[in-house]
Amino acid sequence: MIPKNEAFNKEFPWLEPHLSRFGISLQRSEVSVTVERVDRKLLLEVGTGGFMDYGMQQDFLFLDTQGRCIATTVASVSTSKLKAFLWRLVEAWFPVRKSVTELCEELPAQQLVQVHYVLQVQTFVNHARVTIHKSPKGHSLSEWLGLQRTIEERELVSVVKQIDAV
Repeated sequence: MIPKNEAFNKEFPWLEPHLSRFGISLQRSEVSVTVERVDRKLLLEVGTGGFMDYGMQQDFLFLDTQGRCIATTVASVSTSKLKAFLWRLVEAWFPVRKSVTELCEELPAQQLVQVHYVLQVQTFVNHARVTIHKSPKGHSLSEWLGLQRTIEERELVSVVKQIDAV
């Protein structure tokens, strides 16, 4: 295992099992892993939910402090292989894409409060990029989203006042 990926596996022992559902192993050199704080940019990211978009697929897993999955953009594959194949064809023609913000808004409040990590998994034709997004320091994800809404509302009010002043 690559030393950096081995360190990630030690720090986040729940990471490898989540990645295996995508056919990704930390043993491979084509896998890059990073850790970042949740930020405004992440909120605008859109999951492809299983739809291959120009050779890239992007999914998100919402995890608690223990790395247990609370919610995901990953389609369930518990159905038969034929149903899964047909569903992927439907997704290819009629993709349903939601931003991280929209996915957070769909979560019941009691689940959103539990989210500590947002695992972003991007799979490409010949490599994978994994980003572990941690909740902002000192805030739960739900608290931070509330703060972001307040900031955006204030910014909008300020812009409207500037426009009205002209």
